[in-house]
Order: sequence, then C-alpha cells, then structure tokens
Amino acid sequence: MEALTHITCDSCGAQVELVPGQTVLSCPYCGSAIRLVKEAAPAPIIFDFVIPTDGNRNQLRSVARQLMIAPESAPDDILDKSNFEQEIFWFLPFWLGSGSFVAHWSASFGFDRQETYTDYVTRTDSKGRNYREAVTRTRTVIDWRPASGTATGKFRLLKYAGDQSKLPPQVVSILENPSVLGETVVYSPALLGGLDADSFMLPADDAVENISQMVEKGPAATVSMEHAKGQHQQNWAINAEVQYEGPLRAGFVPVARTVFSYKNTNYELWHDGRDLERYWYQNIPVDPNRAKKKALGFWPLYSGLIVSVVAGFCYFQTNYLKGAELHLGLVSFTLLAALIFGTLRSRAISGYSKSLRNKSLAQKKLEEGDQAGILSDSERKVLFEQSRPVTKPRLANTASDRKLIPILILIVLGIVTAGFGRWPFFLGLLSSNIKTSSQVSAPSRESSPPRESASSSPSSSASAPKSQSNVREAVSAQNPPPSDSAKAAVKPSSQSYDIDRLVCRGQPSRCVDSSQVPVKGLVYKMADNGRTLEFSGFYSDGLAHGITVYYTDEGLVARSIGYKRGVPEGLLLTFHPPAKGADHQELAEVASLKKGEVDGLVIGYDQSGILSATGQMSSNQEVGTWYQFHPDGSVKASREFELGKPKGPSKSYPLGEKQIPKPKFENQALLEQTLSETVDVVLATRKAVRAR
Repeated sequence: MEALTHITCDSCGAQVELVPGQTVLSCPYCGSAIRLVKEAAPAPIIFDFVIPTDGNRNQLRSVARQLMIAPESAPDDILDKSNFEQEIFWFLPFWLGSGSFVAHWSASFGFDRQETYTDYVTRTDSKGRNYREAVTRTRTVIDWRPASGTATGKFRLLKYAGDQSKLPPQVVSILENPSVLGETVVYSPALLGGLDADSFMLPADDAVENISQMVEKGPAATVSMEHAKGQHQQNWAINAEVQYEGPLRAGFVPVARTVFSYKNTNYELWHDGRDLERYWYQNIPVDPNRAKKKALGFWPLYSGLIVSVVAGFCYFQTNYLKGAELHLGLVSFTLLAALIFGTLRSRAISGYSKSLRNKSLAQKKLEEGDQAGILSDSERKVLFEQSRPVTKPRLANTASDRKLIPILILIVLGIVTAGFGRWPFFLGLLSSNIKTSSQVSAPSRESSPPRESASSSPSSSASAPKSQSNVREAVSAQNPPPSDSAKAAVKPSSQSYDIDRLVCRGQPSRCVDSSQVPVKGLVYKMADNGRTLEFSGFYSDGLAHGITVYYTDEGLVARSIGYKRGVPEGLLLTFHPPAKGADHQELAEVASLKKGEVDGLVIGYDQSGILSATGQMSSNQEVGTWYQFHPDGSVKASREFELGKPKGPSKSYPLGEKQIPKPKFENQALLEQTLSETVDVVLATRKAVRAR
C-alpha cells in the first residue's frame, strides 16, 4: 500500500503535505487547523439493572378508566365522551448511586423562658383623678444558642438520565424518590420485553455531582435535623462529604402513559410500570358547574349568617329596637337547618355524579368483555346490575334552583330577623336619628316633624311619677275609652291627612293639600311597614301647631313635643317602653323648649317613677350643675358644665351623704296639659288610621 503523503483540508479542499511526527497541521491556504489524530469516542455505558414490567395495554386502559372517574370533580360523561389517544409502556434511563456520607451541620436552637417585667397602667381614683400604677407581668422570651456537630448515614439514590422535556416536572421528582426503585434485576435485553428504552442524556460525571447534591439536601439534612433541640430552630447549614461504594450503576425503570381526549382537549396519566394502579401524575378534566351547584346550596346559610351578624351588631351595639328579645334558639336552629340542608345537598349531588360515572364504567367493561368473550356469567350479572339507570335524589335535582334557593333564602332571612325582633334592627344602622350622646336634642325647624327614636331621650332614662295616670292611658297597649277632650278632637268634622299625600315645602315646612290649601287638622305618617306610625300631630295653616307625637317601630309612644307654627315650643316629653308585663308606658324625661331649643330645667325619672337626674340646659347645651340621684333621693353624682362642656371631674357620693331640695317643674299645669293633649293626638290618630 502506498504511503499517504497529503491530506485534504476540510475547510477549503486544498491538498496539504503531511509532516512526519506532527499531529496538527495548519492549512497554508486558509489557515485552518487540521487534526490528524481523532479524539477517542466515549466509552459505551454498561447497563447494570432493570426493573421488569408485566403490564399490558388492556390492564392500562382499565386502570386509566378507574383513575378518570375517581376525582369527585370529574365530569359525569368523562368516559362516554373520551377517546384514548395513546397507551404505551417504555423504560426510562437512571443512574443509581449508593454509599455513605458524613454531614457537618450548624444551627441555632431556641429555648423558651418565662420572665417577669414591670409595666405601668393608667387608673382613675374615686375622685376622677388619673394616676400611674406599677403592674408585674410575665412574658415568654427565646434564648438562642448556637450548636454544631456531625451526622453519618447511608444513601441509595436515583437520578433521571433521560430527556427532561419529555416528562412533567412532577413525574421527574417522583421517579427520583428512592421508594420508586424497589427490587432491581440484573440487566438483560430480554427483560425489556421489546419495549422502547430512552437513551442516556446525562453523563456519569454530572450524575455524580447531582447525586451528591441530592444527598446533602435529602438524607444528610434529615439525619442532621434529628439533632435539633429546644422549641425553635433556625440558620441551618449542612455540608456533606459523600463516599460512593463504587461507580454509578446504569439501569432502566418502567413507566406507562395514557393520553385521552375529552371535548377536544388532551389529558394524560402517568403510571408506575411495575404496579399500574399506582399512578404518579394525573391531569383530569373538572366539571365547574358541579362545584357551583354544590356551593349554591349553602347560600341560605351564608345569607343567614350575614344577617345574623348585622342584626346582632344592631341589637347589642345600637340598641335601636328597645324591648325586642333575641331568640337565640330560633336563630341557631335556623342556621343549623341551613347548614344541614347545604351539606346533604352537596353529598347528594356528589353521590349522584359518582353513581353516573360508575354506571358508565360498568357499561364499558360489559361491552368490551362481551366482545372479547372473557366474562363469566357471574361477572356479567354484576356488571349488568351496575349499569342500570341511576335514580336521581330529590336533593340532587338542581333544575329548580332558580326558584328553590331564593325561596329558602327568604325563609331563612325571615326566621332569623324574627329571632332578633324585626327588621328595624337593620334600619338602625342607617338611621341618622340614633343618638348615642346623653345631650338633649330638639327637632329641626327646617323640615316637617322628623321621625324620632325612643333611644334619643335626654341624659337619663326614667318613668313618670305614678301620680300621672293619664300618661298610662295615653300609651296603653289596649284602646282605652277616649276622654272628653279626645272626643272633641276626633269629631266627624275633624280633618286628617296622610303626609305622604301632601306637598310640604318651605322653611319651616308648610304643607298643602291637593287643592294647594294649607292643611288644618291631624297630620300623620305611616312607617315603611305600613302597620305602625312614625309621627302624628295637629297642624294649623300648614304648620305643626300643637302636640306632635313620635312613635317607635312597635307603634309605642317615644316622644311628645309641643310646636307653635312649625317651631318646637313648650315641653319635650320622653317615654319609657312598657315594663315587662305592664300595659302602659311611663314618663322618662321632661324638658322645656324655647324657639326650637331645649332651654331650662330637665328632669329624668327611673323605671319606678323616682327622680334619677336633673340639670339646666341653655340652647341645647348643659350648663351649671347636673345631678344624678340614689333611689332614696340623695345625690349619687354631680358634675359642672359650661355651654355643654364638662368643667372638672365628676363627683360621686355614697348613699344618703348629700341631700338637695328635690327640683320641681316650674309649670306643672303645662305638664298636665301636654300629657292630656298627647292622649288626644294618640286617640285621634288611631281613629283616623282605622278610617282610612
């Protein structure tokens, strides 16, 4: 054979003369380097182990169907409207490393400790003066202590060596779990059973580095953290020295993959190739309508809870509806019933859906089993029974939800609101007439008499002196016989007007009828519920002139105010709700009105008709000394005011220590007249409303 003297340049194609002893030449024409000695090919990978599989496609499809109908959120028709696109087995390449490690760790451990310390709180003495008091308290503190040490152990880990893009990340993390490995068999091509096996993409050197990192984050971290002490730990640092027992072993692990289409979308299942019923990853379609239908059944409960929270706030905070009782048992029973309904309905919907999916599965097995001729008579009989039509429970019937759910919501709301009294609790949140202050407030001059709440009484609650029996008749729960003055007030020639049918304008308001004539007679306004009154009173020349009575939401008298040509003038009387078991109301407070403002003496009484508070007001503002009284008439507390602002702290007195002359209302005749006229307004209004 003739000796080779020239070589062709791969870049330009020129003939380059060989120089003995040189392994790299440079092309004199293009300057490219020409390597004469080829690099050695990497050594072939020697396969050490394999985990065999005995699965088949029929088993894979059967298991896939079981997994498809297993999730509670799976559509009812998932089996009927799905087509299997792919059912394959193949082997994935893995590196297996085993050995031991020494982990050097450091961390900080925290230990709880109780310590005492001194705090200072502000308190108020009996004379209203603030002072600071030292209080000893305890608290938990953490003592941090650094620690370090070593831990040893063994490892046996897998590292996926194939193409990462072929597998979902969830599958890769599961496959690298040591529990997947199980028992291995010495590799033999026959054990692959003719199935495809992916190529190794990860070199052994890179696999060693990856497995070392896995040891540090996995087994080494686990045994190191077993040395933790105290109640807290932080700042862990772990560095592992890994010693392999030998070179990494190369082998194959079997997997199975099922792809099915449902409504033009592909979904997949990944199975353990050794045990098909053990799946690693599933992507199953979800029926969103079922979740909405199940949630809809809890709407009565949610609405009841919301209303209970709002009503409870009104009941316990605003005290808007005096005299109402909270029927906790009724509210609790209603909410519990709503919860039971929603739970049973949710279970019925889920159970019916599961029955439909099981029926479809039985039908599939029966059809394929009959075609293949592999079913016994007993198996066929069982599948035939399972494939019978499913009866839909009443609670699972969602076709009538648009009517049923709103009706249930209204029922729950009605019972809950009845349990809290009635609807005015919610109006109480929005009412601008709720008074949380103890200051007396006169009605506005700029509008027709507004609705007044019983909670807007002046500084203290009280009831009328027991000698004033006409007050009891004025607000009796039963209709008493009218007095002579009342008979005159309600004579047939008297006029009565519903203010909602009048036109009221101007400041102060002037009300006219449909003929633009200023009204004269009784004017009243019905509450939104259509059953009770908001206010009623006598008018003259279109203006409030006489006594106007304001009512609570139960139709009880709240306040009585005198008017002169649209301006509050005379007396302001505030009434208590009826005492438990009583059929009448009693006077709570008396105040004088001058030109629309509270001006003069204010006297309050308690539930027993005993003097409870008194003081002077000027232009709606407290002035001078205000007193509160014990039941025996002695002073309980006093406080100075200057134009509505307190001067100095409140002074308290023990029972019987301080006595002052009992205040007398300066015009007792006016008080008796106002009470009598209040009776007239109440009785006249009742007759006018009945005659509507």
